[in-house]
Amino acid sequence: MESKVNYKPLADQEFMRHFDLRMTYEQDADIWIPYLPTHSSWLSVQRSSIPTKTEGHPTALFQSSSIDRSGRNAFAAALMRYTMVDSYGQFLKNRSLAEPDAGRITKLTVIGRYHFHLALENSIAPDYVTEKVFDGLFAGAVPIYRGAPNFREFVPEGSFVDAAAFNGPKSLADYLHHLIQNPTDYAAYFAWRHKPLPPWLLEKTAKIETGPLLRLQRAVTSALKHGRRQKYEIPHYPFGLFTAIKSRVRPIKAWMRKLKGD
Repeated sequence: MESKVNYKPLADQEFMRHFDLRMTYEQDADIWIPYLPTHSSWLSVQRSSIPTKTEGHPTALFQSSSIDRSGRNAFAAALMRYTMVDSYGQFLKNRSLAEPDAGRITKLTVIGRYHFHLALENSIAPDYVTEKVFDGLFAGAVPIYRGAPNFREFVPEGSFVDAAAFNGPKSLADYLHHLIQNPTDYAAYFAWRHKPLPPWLLEKTAKIETGPLLRLQRAVTSALKHGRRQKYEIPHYPFGLFTAIKSRVRPIKAWMRKLKGD
C-alpha cells in the first residue's frame, strides 16, 4: 500500500515480473486494496452530525513521519506563516492532546473541532490517496488536500479544498480566512452529506466490499485454473535462494515446536 515514489521496486518492471499477481493501491492492480472507506462507513458518516467548531485556530495537522517526497513539509511550514495551524504530530508540533490518546477515535474527535484538516501526502502518485483526506471528511472538517493528481476520483465533489488550485500558501490561507468569515460558503462543503453518494464512488466501494484476502484467494484460484503463470528464464527466487529456503523452513520449525509443546 506504499506509493511507487517511496517504494521504487513497484515501478521496476524487471523486479515486478517475478510476481504473478499485483495487490496494491493502484486501480489497475489484480487485487485492488485502496485506503477508500467502505460503503457502510460513508453512510454512517452521512447520518452523523457535524461537530461544533470549538477550537480557536482554524486548522489541525497530524503528521509525525519525516518521509517527504512531495514537498509537504515546506508547504505546511509556509502555510503556517499565513494562518494558524495546530500541529499535534512530531512535525512542527505546537499542540498536545488534552485527552488520553485512544488512536484514530481520538484523532477524529480532535479534527472534528476544527474547521479544516491539513491532509498532505508524503509523495505524489496517481491513485495514492491515503487515509488523510478521509480522516477530515469523516471527522466533520473540511480537508485541505495536497497529493494524488486524480484524488477527485475518490471523494465527493465539493467536499474538499484542493491546495494545488491556489497560487501558493498565502492565497490558500486567504481563502480559508474567507470561508471562516462566510459561514454559508463554508457550510457548502458539507452538502455532500445530504445527497446520495455519486454512482462512480458507489462503483468503487462495491469493488472492495469483499475483503482483500478473499479477493486474493479468488484471484489465485482463477490464475491457477486458467494456467496464468509468468514464464521465467531464471529460478523463481526474486529475493534470493537463501530467503526462499528460510521462508519454507520457518513454518516447519514452528510446527515441530508446537508438537513438542503438546
